[in-house]
Amino acid sequence: MKNLTRTAVIVVILLVVALVALQAILKNHLGTVLETQVVPALEEQLKVGVAIDGASINLLAGSMNLSGVKLGNPADYQEPSLFTMDSLLLDVGIKNLLMGNGADVSEVRVNSAELTVVRHVNGAVNVVELFRGVKTRNPGGNRPPRSSTPRPDPAPGTDRPEAAARMPPVLIRSGVINTRIRYIDHTFADGPLEIELENRLTLEDIGTRPTETGDWGTLRLRGSLAGDRELSVADLRGRLAPIPDDPMKVSFDLKGTISRVDITPFTNEMRKADFQCAAASLDVNLVCRDGEFDPNVSSIRIVAHEFEPLDSLARRLPDAMSRIERLELPLSVAGPLSKPRLGDFSAALFHAFASLMQQNGGSIAKQTIDQAVDGGETDKLMDKAGLDAPQKEQVKKVLKSLLGTSRAD
Repeated sequence: MKNLTRTAVIVVILLVVALVALQAILKNHLGTVLETQVVPALEEQLKVGVAIDGASINLLAGSMNLSGVKLGNPADYQEPSLFTMDSLLLDVGIKNLLMGNGADVSEVRVNSAELTVVRHVNGAVNVVELFRGVKTRNPGGNRPPRSSTPRPDPAPGTDRPEAAARMPPVLIRSGVINTRIRYIDHTFADGPLEIELENRLTLEDIGTRPTETGDWGTLRLRGSLAGDRELSVADLRGRLAPIPDDPMKVSFDLKGTISRVDITPFTNEMRKADFQCAAASLDVNLVCRDGEFDPNVSSIRIVAHEFEPLDSLARRLPDAMSRIERLELPLSVAGPLSKPRLGDFSAALFHAFASLMQQNGGSIAKQTIDQAVDGGETDKLMDKAGLDAPQKEQVKKVLKSLLGTSRAD
């Protein structure tokens, strides 16, 4: 028994010594390992440039810090970076790592991150291309500067061999990510549309492997327009299934609102569609299964406040609808996550008008008659009809009865 106890003590001491020695090696050589092995492996898998300015790890505490992380954009995108991050803190369960059960992250904190989502003039989106591992002529894309010697490109006419990309088993128990999201859309004819949002994302049980109970993870996104916390105020809550090897095949639910949307960037597009509005908000309800939106449930409802039709659209509507205090436009969402399809805006506008006229038909008719009387249109019509004075008086009495007024002519 004494020998067994002595052996166990020796094993524990050796493990501690090994951990301390490994900690010392990592402290002195972690930068080299990142530079020569981790970063090239990431570049090979993502097909974009990767840079990490600094890193530290504490094996005994199970924590890791990264700083100055940068991901370049795929080739053909003029924006230099897809993602940048000042600092990342991870608290990882060493036990699960040693037992080969993957990373069990008890906490993750991301500070001062910036995600730049770009829609290319050809319609492609950089984030989708990143996840898909799209092959390009320049696999490094826009590569942040690094001190190491760049790896040579493959010979002309050949591609690097594509290994089956497997997502590592990771589960984030709790996380807080503070980030700025920039959206740049080059498909607009009048020049790129640019929107910047500041967000705080909280996570629970999000990862590539399920929890012990099999429940989906949860997330909440709260944010606003960068530079003005009173505009584009978002509050979205969702559930997320374990992320599969192809992230574009993920399943999730997302609901919430974005109030007081900044409509300034869309002014020209609205005028082209012959309308304007003072403000707008969005009600979001998205259901996605295996990377496909359910069109029977998924929708984005646009609520336009102080809606005013212009030009040709105004001419097709009754004068009583020249200004609508609140107009709801539900747009269905369908198709794959990589290329979702929104319902037809013109059709939604037509149905909204039809519904509004059906609900308020009497009121709109009354306003139209009232407007005709005030504008002297009735006198012109009666003159054209050849009515005499007594007949005109009789018609006016009927109109006054409909309007519920007794005002003088």
